[in-house]
Amino acid sequence: MENLKDLIDRLRIGLIQYTEEGIKPLNDEGRRILGVLKKEDVENIQKGDIKVIDVVIDGRRVKYRVEPLMDGDNLILCFYPETDMCINYSQYKFSRIVEMIEVIAGISHRINNPLQAVMGFSELLKERTNDKELLEYTEHIISSVTRIKGVVDQFCAYTNMLKNYDEKKEIQISRILEDSLLLLKSHPYYTMVDVAYVIERDFSINASPEMIKEAFFRLLENAIEFAYSSGTDGWVRITVDRGEEEGRVLVENSGSPIDASKAVQIFEHFYSTSGDKLGLGLGIAKRLITWNNGSIVYKEDSKHPAFLIEFPVSEREKVSGILIVDDEVENVKLLEKALSSMGYKVDCAYTGKEALEKIESERYNVIILDMILPDMSGYRVFLDMDDEQKKRVIVFTGDSMHPELKELKKWGVRVLLKPVTIETLKSEIEGIVNERG
Repeated sequence: MENLKDLIDRLRIGLIQYTEEGIKPLNDEGRRILGVLKKEDVENIQKGDIKVIDVVIDGRRVKYRVEPLMDGDNLILCFYPETDMCINYSQYKFSRIVEMIEVIAGISHRINNPLQAVMGFSELLKERTNDKELLEYTEHIISSVTRIKGVVDQFCAYTNMLKNYDEKKEIQISRILEDSLLLLKSHPYYTMVDVAYVIERDFSINASPEMIKEAFFRLLENAIEFAYSSGTDGWVRITVDRGEEEGRVLVENSGSPIDASKAVQIFEHFYSTSGDKLGLGLGIAKRLITWNNGSIVYKEDSKHPAFLIEFPVSEREKVSGILIVDDEVENVKLLEKALSSMGYKVDCAYTGKEALEKIESERYNVIILDMILPDMSGYRVFLDMDDEQKKRVIVFTGDSMHPELKELKKWGVRVLLKPVTIETLKSEIEGIVNERG
């Protein structure tokens, strides 16, 4: 125990406990963190609304990742500083978990043989007796064996997924969701509930695709089962949106709300709100999301079961701002909607003067520029840009005979003649983003 305490102190992990009597720090780092937090920060952390905090302690700026743990009825919050030492420790902890799961899975395989005997002899007994009491006992035995086999199967699937997980890379969250839903179409309840999702603004994250797909599979499977239990009009709704720094996925279903006192416990392995089955689902989903720098909380203020998942958006996407310069309102609305749904931050300008003001105050990754504007030509706007911004321009025009197009082409500017498909425009945008960063 002393060695564990030394490790926690060396890693500067802060521990804070919430009890019925109030809040108390469990170590020196927890005491220092509490000393600089505002009251509203403490309340938001306790509710699970804050996953990362950035504070100044003893003259040093530290970013902590906050994770809740349960100690009986008490909630303990662990504040992990994002330092190289803690990152290395997290990687070490992950490798040890994989080793542990492999051992458990190996034991699980050995359980299957005696389980087969228990199941088989129970079925034989069921066929050879008319005793109602014995028949009831055999049904209980077979049901219990089935539950155990389900747990064993989950362990095996979990182990294989961890052993074969792929390296982190940039992935689009909507595609991962679609892959997970595709796998769930074979679920017996899938066609019995209304499953739909809305993409307000798509986003990309740096994560292991297989881990995130597995996490959403578990979460959506849970939502479908809850929705089915709510009756004939069961539904599941998935909403994707993003802010400046983080992307959000909200998963709601028509089932009965979970008791607020169980909001943290539902992410523990084998915990069940109904007590009718054992499972790893939400526990696995939470750990896979956390291992990929995300967070998941149960929204207690919702009328229906709702889970909010948040990820930091990829670094490249944070700076993928696009300026649309066009005086055709319908064209601007179309491009703004299409590009926003792909996860880009979009600004609009309807005149050359407005465009130059925006370019002067903000750096854009891509500028989509029309040639004919109310106050000046697109070429004039282009000439007033600095050399770096000139390299990020896509001329988007319906005037293929405009005399200044030749001059723009001499600069090496990409020129697209209206109309073009959204996919073509997207490809040109991604070309600039990948090339220029």
